[in-house]
Amino acid sequence: MVHPADHAAFLAFQEQIFSLSAAAQPHVLQVRAFDAQGALVWTQITVSPLQENGPPGLLLATVRLITDEKQQEAALRKQLALQGSLAHCAQTLLRDQITSETVPEALDHIRRGIGADRAYIFENYSAGAGRLMVRMAHEHCAPDIAPSLPNLTWQTLDYTSFDPALFECLSVGKVYHRHTGQMPIPAVRHALETEEVQSVVIVPLYRLEQWYGFLGFDYCRTLHTPDAAQWSLLSTATEVFSAYLGRVHNRRSLQLSQERTQALLQNIPDLLFVHSLEGVYLECYTPTEVQPLLPLAQFIGKHVREVLPEPMATQVLAVFQQVAQGKTRQQIEYPLELPDGLHYFEAHVVPFGENQILSVVRDITERHRAAAQRVQLLAEQERVKVLQQFISDASHDLMTPLSILRTSTYLIERAPQIDHRERLRNIHAQVDRLESLISDMLMMAHLDEPAALVYRFVPTDLCQMVVQLYQDFMPLARAKDQTLRVQVPSVPQVVPVDGDKLRRALSNLLNNALKYTPEGARVEVSAQERARCPMVRPYSMISRPEASSRTPPIEQRWPVGSPRAR
Repeated sequence: MVHPADHAAFLAFQEQIFSLSAAAQPHVLQVRAFDAQGALVWTQITVSPLQENGPPGLLLATVRLITDEKQQEAALRKQLALQGSLAHCAQTLLRDQITSETVPEALDHIRRGIGADRAYIFENYSAGAGRLMVRMAHEHCAPDIAPSLPNLTWQTLDYTSFDPALFECLSVGKVYHRHTGQMPIPAVRHALETEEVQSVVIVPLYRLEQWYGFLGFDYCRTLHTPDAAQWSLLSTATEVFSAYLGRVHNRRSLQLSQERTQALLQNIPDLLFVHSLEGVYLECYTPTEVQPLLPLAQFIGKHVREVLPEPMATQVLAVFQQVAQGKTRQQIEYPLELPDGLHYFEAHVVPFGENQILSVVRDITERHRAAAQRVQLLAEQERVKVLQQFISDASHDLMTPLSILRTSTYLIERAPQIDHRERLRNIHAQVDRLESLISDMLMMAHLDEPAALVYRFVPTDLCQMVVQLYQDFMPLARAKDQTLRVQVPSVPQVVPVDGDKLRRALSNLLNNALKYTPEGARVEVSAQERARCPMVRPYSMISRPEASSRTPPIEQRWPVGSPRAR
């Protein structure tokens, strides 16, 4: 019995075979029919003239079962269709340009290949406390099927609240397949029935070998269980989509890395140069506020010797050679004359990639200026200390001749009838000393001038200087009932010294000796030669008459100015 769908074709075939002539070609018809058990089979009917040049009307008809051939042919067409849909899917996902329609278009190819009504991708995300959730990221539906993306149920979906078996299957890489009526959770079953879903097929997706989510398909018209060919297609499609997700992730990571690198390059206050080992500029980067020696475009392709002056270029190339020989990092500082003045730069040179060198160059002009300011500040502080010390010393120096003047005038007043020419000479000498001190103070007021601290070394007789000091300080010693003695060799001791400064120093020592030595004591100043080096040594010598008569007087000799002498 011919299948109703092929009945019209069978009648048309009958009309054709009755018009056959002996010379006509055989007529062939393939129709579906039902066998005695009611099973659908494919048959091929071939009708041809019984014999060539024979009487008309005699025909030979043969019937052959071709069910197996038709099934193989259908399977082959189905396989080709599945492979075609997979090829189109892969071609879509492998395009260089990725748009918002790339994934939906690829889903459509796979959906049509396996005969599904809706295709979608869900991605995993963490809801905190180790709770794994999933949400819909992409969807594509057949033209007469409503999308499910507006349904908020699929935006915050818990694996266990959908079906515990879903997590168990996907987390170990297995496929999940259920008919809606088999769903264990009523709320999920109701949501699927509302969208007229009858069967669900879900396969896991991976991104860079990490579980990303799943690829799912809904069948809304009939209950559906994929056959072997469809399972194979889904397995391959999973690999294609997983590769796409990894590619997108890598591209995004690369883009983020490039954006971060660009942000760093734009915000670091350094110049970056990439050189070949021979010293040729390959790449250049600079922040906008830094003005390089040349426009960046003019650096590319130039050699270091074409950009930097000698011998700076030789120094830089030597550093490059050290880095190339295995010294991982080198540092160099150099000055460079720019249009706005002299600048100082610091370069850190490190290996960069294969046969390349990276130079990180920073303008440290402000650092140099700050260092110079610190040195200037320290010098100024030292100058203030010197001035303070000088004021203290000068005050002390001024007190010495004033004390001598006061004593001399006092003695003149006490004995007006005595010839005071010697004392007057002493007064004149102390006035000269005061003038010298004042002159020194004026000199110290000009410490910043290069010639301010100039020593005038002239040959000076130390013996004569000691005698003069004795004459100057004798009135002060007599006023305190002290004995002032001098010891000088008979031969002059001439040495090149600055007489004014040495006289001032010795005057301070003698003044201290007379000031801090008790009354009745003895102060001695000697000029002598030791190891062929003339020197002046003042001593304070104290006799103690209050000691026991059986103990001879003790004479102590301490260098003037020591703590014991005071």
